[in-house]
Amino acid sequence: MDHLSKQQIILLALLVSFVTSLSTGIVTVSLMDQAPAGFVQTVNQVVERTIEKAVSNEASVGELNQDSGDRIASATRIVLPSVVKIRSAGSNEALGLGIVITNSGIILTDKSIASTSSEYEVLLSDGQKFPVKVIQSQVDGNIAFLAPTVSISPFSSRIVSVTIATSTVLGQEVFTIAGLKEATLGHGILTSLDEDTHVVFTSVPVSKTSTGSPLFNPKGEAIGFRMDTLPTDEGSSFYLLESLRGVIPDF
Repeated sequence: MDHLSKQQIILLALLVSFVTSLSTGIVTVSLMDQAPAGFVQTVNQVVERTIEKAVSNEASVGELNQDSGDRIASATRIVLPSVVKIRSAGSNEALGLGIVITNSGIILTDKSIASTSSEYEVLLSDGQKFPVKVIQSQVDGNIAFLAPTVSISPFSSRIVSVTIATSTVLGQEVFTIAGLKEATLGHGILTSLDEDTHVVFTSVPVSKTSTGSPLFNPKGEAIGFRMDTLPTDEGSSFYLLESLRGVIPDF
């Protein structure tokens, strides 16, 4: 062995391993041939059931993924009328997204999108639009509320306010809507919650969010919305809507 090179030792080891495996296979087949028929039948049944179980588990996972996709697709259709694009009056370029949070048409968005000194309009998912104004904006925060400056009765059948989720569970499935030109979908799970700052963290990639993007659970309930000031170290984070119930203005 001392005179063999490293490559030769490796080849010798592979050869020994091959011969050992071959011998084991021959012995196993020989023993199976000599074993009673009942024993062989039992072994075959165990193997077959193991394979069936593995295939069954694989099918269950596929069905689960399919069901999950169906739930998200259904929820997306429900919530799309609640998500609007916000743009300066007369402009075709969206500044960010907003969420309709009351039946009267009040819209929540990131303060960085809209200021009290400018005029804005919102674009609905069906292409309809109407003018809005900022009616409330946090002085030391990043939240702004907008309201229609015209009667929204012609659009009332198209405007749908979100249902705000009352609870969140770590690990639950979530999705977000983004896109300033075309709507895009982000998907992930809720990874952590900071109760002091009212911020939830998710595995949804930041690239799948826009300023003002809402976060939903598979039921279509709104959990939070995206603000530019929130951290993005390990995924996108969202401000909890449940914490805003007491500050939503009447209109």
